[in-house]
Amino acid sequence: KIIIFTVVVSTAVAFLQFNDYKKKIIFVFTVPIITLLCYNFMNRDIVTVKVFDGSSQPSYIITAEDRNYLLATENINRNRLDKICEDLFIEKFDEILVCNFKQPDTEMYLEYTESLKWASVTGEYYIGDYIADVNVKNRQMCCKLDVRGTTFAFNHNKADMSGEIFDFYFH
Repeated sequence: KIIIFTVVVSTAVAFLQFNDYKKKIIFVFTVPIITLLCYNFMNRDIVTVKVFDGSSQPSYIITAEDRNYLLATENINRNRLDKICEDLFIEKFDEILVCNFKQPDTEMYLEYTESLKWASVTGEYYIGDYIADVNVKNRQMCCKLDVRGTTFAFNHNKADMSGEIFDFYFH
C-alpha cells in the first residue's frame, strides 16, 4: 500500500514539477525505490547470533529487537559474564538458558537476568521468541534455533543430528 501511494504521489509531483519527459520518468521510478529501501531499513528485523568460546564448549548470545539472550552450553563463571556484559554494553540479559545437565549456579546467574531456565534433559525450550531444541546425551548437545522461519543449528561435541534439515549449521 505504501508503494502504491508513493507511486501515485511521485507521479503527480513529477507531472507538476518537471517539463522534461525523461526527468518525469526518472523521478517516478526513483522515488518509490528509495521509499521502499528506507521503509525496509527502518522496519528491518535483524537477529544477531554471537558465538564465544567457553572453557570447553562455545556458547551463544542472541540479540534481537534490543533484547539480549544468552544460550549457555555450560556453567559460565562470573568474570566471563562480566566481560560479556561489558562488551555488549548491558547490565543484564533479558533471558538466560543454561543447557547443561549439571546444576547451574542459580544465584550467580540471577544477578545477570530476571529469567533463568535450565535445560538438563532433551527437549524444546523457549528463549525469548525463539526455540532451542536441546539434545543432551553424554555431554553431546545440539541446539536448533528457529529465527523467523530460518533454522540455525549449533552442534557441540558431535551430537547426532542426522535426519534434521537446517538452513544454517554451525559446528
